[in-house]
Amino acid sequence: MTPRHEDVTVGVDVGGTSTRIVVFSDMGDQIDARTSPTPLGGSALLEHLGAGITESVAVDSRRLTRVGVGIPGGVAGDGTVSMALNIGIEQPLRLGPLLASRLGVPVRVENDVNAAALGAFVRLGAAAGSRLAYLSIGTGLAAGFVIDGEIARGSRGAAGEIGHIPLPHGDRPCQCGQVGCIETVASGGALNARMRAAGIDGRADDLWSAAEAGDAAAVAIRDDAVAALAWCCQAMLLMLDVDRIVIGGGVGIGLGRRLIDPIAAALAERERQSPFLASIGLSQRLITSPTGIEVGALGADRSARRAYGVAESLT
Repeated sequence: MTPRHEDVTVGVDVGGTSTRIVVFSDMGDQIDARTSPTPLGGSALLEHLGAGITESVAVDSRRLTRVGVGIPGGVAGDGTVSMALNIGIEQPLRLGPLLASRLGVPVRVENDVNAAALGAFVRLGAAAGSRLAYLSIGTGLAAGFVIDGEIARGSRGAAGEIGHIPLPHGDRPCQCGQVGCIETVASGGALNARMRAAGIDGRADDLWSAAEAGDAAAVAIRDDAVAALAWCCQAMLLMLDVDRIVIGGGVGIGLGRRLIDPIAAALAERERQSPFLASIGLSQRLITSPTGIEVGALGADRSARRAYGVAESLT
């Protein structure tokens, strides 16, 4: 008798430090996950993903049908990745077609923040409303938007690069070539650089603790970041009138309410000064990224399911 196979799909979240490979059942339930260091360079990454995905589904009863990959960088419609500098990809890499050829199944590639936005939208369900922004605060800072259930990519794939909008009176040089970008004040990379310059050890949560203990330098760095993020959130809310802004990324998830509450307080202060802002309730729309699920891998998987006709579960 021919053994019965269970069709599975895989969602991958490629990060600057680690890569998460998650196996989902045909019904969309997570059944396996593994994490490994992300290698530098396109060839190394392709080999790493091919081997890791193959190993993840190397169970007699599993049959791989689709793969979705979320990756930091520009992603063209054909799955070509460009300018993923923090993982060593400087020249265009045909990741989707090359990985599909190796695995023998269709592969969908998404920008990592767009994938996380879709994953958060799916995971939150009705609580997400119909319009969601996912603000990823990690090494850099970017947003992903899901409007009426679909990722908003923009005409050239640049939708959500809000970290590279200059702040009023911003004066810090940005690696993008501009001066004063939000990312130069509120990203994890910016916080780490300012912490080192001020002699503050640790990570973002250590900065917050130092500020709460009254360290003047820590207070200044924290307050600059909160003010920039409040400005950023107000801009997104007024441009797209999303139902929710989900605060995610390594820094956003790590700080949680310690970050969201002061951002909401800054927005609430603006509402007290503006009847218009008060009428639309900006400060009530911020929420933390869902816990207990890999939203990046989930979103990459759901994007592949949508692209290649696999039934989607919203759980």
